[in-house]
Order: sequence, then structure tokens, then C-alpha cells
Amino acid sequence: MIKINLLPVRAAQKKESIRQQISVLMLVLVAVFSGIAYVHISINNEINDVEERITMVNAEIESLKRKTGEVDDFKKKKRELLEKLNIIDTLSKNKTGPVLILDMFSQMIPEKMWLEKLKQVGNKVDIEGVALDNETIAIFFTSLKNSPRFARVELIQTKQYEFNAYKLTSFKLSCIIDLSSIKGQ
Repeated sequence: MIKINLLPVRAAQKKESIRQQISVLMLVLVAVFSGIAYVHISINNEINDVEERITMVNAEIESLKRKTGEVDDFKKKKRELLEKLNIIDTLSKNKTGPVLILDMFSQMIPEKMWLEKLKQVGNKVDIEGVALDNETIAIFFTSLKNSPRFARVELIQTKQYEFNAYKLTSFKLSCIIDLSSIKGQ
């Protein structure tokens, strides 16, 4: 009988099977490492893109903060300028007030009277003056009381005294002046 030694064929087949399994394993490992490398590179690229966007957004935020600061400065300057303009407007409206008040009083003062002191605080006016007699003071008092520009005219004091052989009467009175009628002129 012939004996055939099948062990080398089996051993060769086993070696070939192991070689194929190692080749498949190597191929799978290469594929896995390639996949991992691809995912790693993709994630790194995304991270870099996100970091670039974050940097750009932060730069834009800083730029907007500067612009916001500039806008706030402009608003503050505008507010200050408006306040200054309001003050200038108020001053220019009020600068003619005292002149007009003096003009009104000069037209109302009788011939035998003169004013020594005129004091205005807000819309209240205190007047001190001298007249030759009480009748002249009464005429002045009545003309103030009848004027639509004056209210609450009050005679506070009259006092008679002698000066260089003339009998004179000093007086004090107060009234409220309608400032809107003066500013309208």
C-alpha cells in the first residue's frame, strides 16, 4: 500500500490560511488606522475652522465694542452740546428781560418820582424809590396794578423825610411780573 504524506499539504494549507488571516488583519488594521487618521484630521480641521471663526468673531466683537464706545462718546457729546445750546437759548431769551422790565417801569414812572433800587428774583420784583408826595406814589401804584403785566402789587412801606428843605416820601413795593409777556417781545 502506498502511503501519502498529507501533513505537508495540511501544513502548507494551514500556513497559507494563517498568512491570509494575517493579511486580512493587516488590511483591517491599515483601514482602521486610516479611518482614525481621517477622522482625526477632519476633527482637527473643524477645530481649526471653529478657532478661526472664534478669532474673527472676537475681533468683530472688539471692533463693535470700540464702535459702541464711540457711539456712547458721541451721544454724551451730543447731550452736552444740547445742554449748552439750551443754556445759550435761555440766556439769549433772558438777556432782553431786564432791559424790557426797565423800559416798562420807565414808561410808568410819573415825573415827580425816581427809582433808587429795582431787584428781580425770578418773577418777583422789589422796588424802592422816592417821590415828592404820596399822590405820585399812588399814581405809580395804580398804573402797576392796572397793567396786565403785573400782579399782586403790594405797597410795603412809605416813609416821609426831609432833604434840602424838600419833603420827600420814600417807598417800597413789590409785585409779580408776567415774564412770558416780556419774553414774547
